[in-house]
Amino acid sequence: MASRNGLNPKLRGSKGRGFNRALPAPFGFDKGLKPDGTSMYFTVPVFVGKYINTPIAFELWTKITSTYNYSWAAMKFNYPSYNMRFAVDARGGAAVQGVLGQGTEFINGLNHVVAWFDPISGDIGSISNANASGYKVRLNNESVLQFSQYPVSLLHVNTDVSTTETNPFPMDEFRIYNRILSLSEVTTNYNNGFGANPCTTENLLVWYKFEKFEMLDFSPLQDGSGFQLGMRDYSGNNNHGLPINMDTNPSSPTYVLQLF
Repeated sequence: MASRNGLNPKLRGSKGRGFNRALPAPFGFDKGLKPDGTSMYFTVPVFVGKYINTPIAFELWTKITSTYNYSWAAMKFNYPSYNMRFAVDARGGAAVQGVLGQGTEFINGLNHVVAWFDPISGDIGSISNANASGYKVRLNNESVLQFSQYPVSLLHVNTDVSTTETNPFPMDEFRIYNRILSLSEVTTNYNNGFGANPCTTENLLVWYKFEKFEMLDFSPLQDGSGFQLGMRDYSGNNNHGLPINMDTNPSSPTYVLQLF
């Protein structure tokens, strides 16, 4: 914009999206989680020792090059059986619910995944890319019916709790809800696209954007006594993620947060 006398023109940078302004991370998406190694994952300590008496839904975006049996998240219950767990993975069996490999995924492309379990009804289900034809539900699963009887022993993000094999595929916008998302909600989140806010937030338990590591308070009372480097929970519940065996140095070539 020129000065009032017209003799000293000055340019003012344009503001707003669509006006020649480069936004560094529009809608919060820029980096994603992509570990480079084995046994690299996040734990969510606040869930350990708690009983799950409500449905739980996991939501995430990922890019895959195959449907090999890697896990994006898993919750294990304090029971001797290996199968007393729920894992968001590519195939599935027993109490593990597969969410990819149903013919609805995009190889070498971006995929939206939602999977859930209900410890009251025993139902488990999943859907990829809001494709109703690939909507998969199993009813009255015997193992899932036992979930509410045992406390959570582990909650891992980016690997199964039964293996140290790290998921090699990048992941972003990881969320956990305390209810099952309806098909219309799943479709809305998918159609809104990667990086948009979820259509419902009041039932969010966890929301990781994987943008950066921060010093966060992991103490149960949030009294400032348990600061550690972790991943911020944007749900407002302070259910932060604690990195295990991860390279958290942004200047390192093996830094786990890379462009998604």
